[in-house]
Amino acid sequence: MPADPIKSKHVRSMLNIHLSKQAFVIEDTDGEIVWWNGSPFHRGEKPPLLPQFRYTRHIRRHYNEEPEHMCDESVPIEDFRNAVREGSGCDDFTDETQPGHVYQQELLNLMDILEWKYPNLDEETTRVFTLPVVDDKRRMSLFVPSFLSLIRYLAIDQERDFVLVIRTFGSDIPRIVPAFNLIAEGKHPLLPHPDCILPPSWVGSLSRRGRYNHRLVVHPPQDSSTTSIIEGNAEILSFFDSLPSRSVVMINDDYEDWKSHNWNPVFGKPMLIDLDSECMHFLFDDNVNMNPFDSIAAVWLKDEYNAQKFVPLPLNTTAGLATIGTVLLQANLFKSITDENAFIDELQRAELRYKTLKERMHQAKSF
Repeated sequence: MPADPIKSKHVRSMLNIHLSKQAFVIEDTDGEIVWWNGSPFHRGEKPPLLPQFRYTRHIRRHYNEEPEHMCDESVPIEDFRNAVREGSGCDDFTDETQPGHVYQQELLNLMDILEWKYPNLDEETTRVFTLPVVDDKRRMSLFVPSFLSLIRYLAIDQERDFVLVIRTFGSDIPRIVPAFNLIAEGKHPLLPHPDCILPPSWVGSLSRRGRYNHRLVVHPPQDSSTTSIIEGNAEILSFFDSLPSRSVVMINDDYEDWKSHNWNPVFGKPMLIDLDSECMHFLFDDNVNMNPFDSIAAVWLKDEYNAQKFVPLPLNTTAGLATIGTVLLQANLFKSITDENAFIDELQRAELRYKTLKERMHQAKSF
């Protein structure tokens, strides 16, 4: 989604913040911060944005793939938000007084793509599938184009078995359940395919219990009195793997636990992985970062000798870094809006890397 539905008035702000992460800067010979191509702020040539610069560079180094960017890797560069705003703010990045004003057209393009273009749909369906924009009469699509394309690819084009598990730190689940119900009925204009997914079957929460275990508490969306409690990582993974194909589950992860551990990925959204299983698990998230101490998720790998034990792979280890681009996939907001095949392409590449990861892990006996 381009923004949290609970904070839907911030669509423009969220896009500004994201653009500031795609605009890279360097320090010139005089110690001044300039754009990565050497152009000074407010004047000179506007440099191209570099979506997923660190992400693709990291993957190229691990999997010997060709780079997709045009920036010299030998030059130390930093995204605008971190270099200039120390990792905060930037919701005004493209305002006239800001250096990012040179990218204002990029912001307008993103909003034009996201603008809801189906005026003939009834008011309630429109409300469910859109987000309002503050001080603007337009409404923006609730889902980025590449997410809808991914569902169509899996369900219609490939007819594959898959399960969607929506993972969130927010309070948006009650808001998006109706949207997935309508998609299941074939009522989204871009997904007019009834049964491309099933209506959401479970909602709930996932939290850490002890050092190496988690608890999953779930119930049907319309019946919170019918609660199932699933204890232990192996049992939780078995629950997800045994769901009917095209199921949709919505899970709140433990934000406070992640925050209390200074954003350490090991305490963020756990991805429980059994490399010997026929099921492959992938997490798309825009906060999959290269910083091993500030990212949103980590892989918990099943122990080779104890099927009940899962061990987290910190991202400052070789094994942990290898999970980025295989299990942990960066859902770059810019690309997911401008390229409707962004998630499909990312998944296809990740499936190939997944096989390589599995071979490496078994060879190294890393888990």
